Amino acid sequence: MAGILEVATAEFASKGLSGARIDEIAAATRTSKRMIYYYFGSKEGLYIAVLEDAYRRMRSIEAELHLEDLAPEDDLAALDSDSALRRRLKHYAAPDLLLVDEVGYLSYSNRHADLLFELISRRYEHKRTVITTNRAFKEWHEVFPNAACVVSLIDRLVHRCEIVAIEGESYRLKEAKTRSEQKAAARAAVPRKGKKA
Repeated sequence: MAGILEVATAEFASKGLSGARIDEIAAATRTSKRMIYYYFGSKEGLYIAVLEDAYRRMRSIEAELHLEDLAPEDDLAALDSDSALRRRLKHYAAPDLLLVDEVGYLSYSNRHADLLFELISRRYEHKRTVITTNRAFKEWHEVFPNAACVVSLIDRLVHRCEIVAIEGESYRLKEAKTRSEQKAAARAAVPRKGKKA
């Protein structure tokens, strides 16, 4: 299954959801379309599995890097000189795929909105960007309360994009429940002192 996800990731990254072809993924993995549909249900199901796998890998790497100590938006906003800011924007604009996670979790200043707009503008139509958010675009005025660039930012994000609404239980909550159930099962399996097994 990992081979299918790896090939599907490359296919979706280069052609997007609408351009990717299941028969090409099947041929590259020496499997059949039927098997892919059996495991993933649909092309959209495979796409969501690819996103979940990418997110899982990203979270694993994040945990190793201790990124909670860093705040890219504050990193950018704190830069005073134009040349330092240009270098940092170039750094964030460079990756072939940039993931901006949880837009909407906090409210941001005009400066943060302007920097995000500048970053998205630099990447616009040249590089792929994934944005995760729990807010509808119409609510982004609450995320960037006084920013004049919000409409233009959203315009660039949605032009030629694919919006994937993922309904259901939180991935983190799901993992926490699984860990909790495993711990409870392990505790139940250990005999207690004074009681016969």
